[in-house]
Amino acid sequence: MRKLIIQLDRGFVNGPLASPLVLRPIRRWVLRALRYNVNATACIAERCYLGSRRVSFAAGSFANVGCYFDGNADIRIGENVQIGMWTLMVTASHEISASDVRRAGSDVAAPINVGDGAWIGARCTVLPGVIVGKGAVVGAGSLVTKECEPDGVYFGAPAKKVRSLIGNAAMPSAVGHVR
Repeated sequence: MRKLIIQLDRGFVNGPLASPLVLRPIRRWVLRALRYNVNATACIAERCYLGSRRVSFAAGSFANVGCYFDGNADIRIGENVQIGMWTLMVTASHEISASDVRRAGSDVAAPINVGDGAWIGARCTVLPGVIVGKGAVVGAGSLVTKECEPDGVYFGAPAKKVRSLIGNAAMPSAVGHVR
């Protein structure tokens, strides 16, 4: 019975509630009413997938259209974080097994933590166990496989640090053009 309730809840949250026809403040209110950990000032855009209640959004955070949060382990989105459209946050993977059985062995999961004020560009993929530091910037299309230091700019697949933002309060150009 419990599995059925979880499936119905997930089906509603990722089906009708994720529709573009549902206004964002209503989506937030319903998620909070269903006991999802979404701050009253956070915003989750349409078509976002929330795999479980293990995903939390702090004050002022924003997940743009079509983001995917699998929720097999905790995903913590800090305050004032901006997440670009169609970003994937994947906490689950598999151990590598023998080829005579199947390569994708036992399930493993590790949390993802995105620090306050971070900015993750569109279509990024963040893998299990990653910490994105406070104020870090991850450029569009990047594959984040390991920790991003606070106030660093990261690009690529895998994402690599291309510069530091320490001492730079504001940047005049968009993430895609910072070098």
